[in-house]
Amino acid sequence: MKTGYDSSADFYDLSYEAPIRRYVERFTFKNLIGDVRGLSILDVACGDGLYTRMLRRMGAARVLGIDLSEKMIEMARAKEASEPLGVEYRAADVAGIGRIGTFDLVTAVYLLHYAHSFEHLSAMCGALYENLAPGGRLVTFVASPSFPEASAGDSLSEYGFKIDVAEPERDGSPGTLMLKYGALEMQAPFFRWKRETYERCLRAAGFSSVTWGTPTLEPEGLEKLGDAYWKHYMQHPHCAFITCSK
Repeated sequence: MKTGYDSSADFYDLSYEAPIRRYVERFTFKNLIGDVRGLSILDVACGDGLYTRMLRRMGAARVLGIDLSEKMIEMARAKEASEPLGVEYRAADVAGIGRIGTFDLVTAVYLLHYAHSFEHLSAMCGALYENLAPGGRLVTFVASPSFPEASAGDSLSEYGFKIDVAEPERDGSPGTLMLKYGALEMQAPFFRWKRETYERCLRAAGFSSVTWGTPTLEPEGLEKLGDAYWKHYMQHPHCAFITCSK
């Protein structure tokens, strides 16, 4: 199956160097997952494997990356071939994978907001739960449900982001996240789900706790770019994270 990321995979790889991804997203992710030494981890929506490889380098015993985009998985496997870490990759739709293993940790950086219906979102949450071991954790990032409405979509343009959302008052409204890095641009469709909808689906899947949080800034990013650069973004971050336990 082709996805919007198939034709934009090269750009997506370069975007990891954008300040928000480098000093906010990556820093927040690493702090959230904590010590992963000896763990088995399923990294869903793994893209070209940035976090998948990071998890392995941090000492995870086994890491399996899954992404819907075949192009992304091709890129991830090429990177594994050039620098073998023992990471496995598979192209698959998480909503239909069923149980493929029992993992201590499941990570999903930008997955759930691609659910195009409530049923699709429920299927995703169910698959994440099904592949966790008892006592395991889920760490996932989503487009922030509290981000300013479509009228304020340009509010992150200085950071290379623009978010357009149709009918923002409706749960599950389709939207477009436009990313810019240097002279390159890409568009990624997503769906704007309410916070309570995410919680409803996660709890219905079986998760015993659902905790929300906002991203944090790496001190190096503050030192290099200054408080004035980061102030607006940190007040209105484009993403939020959810941690759950089984």
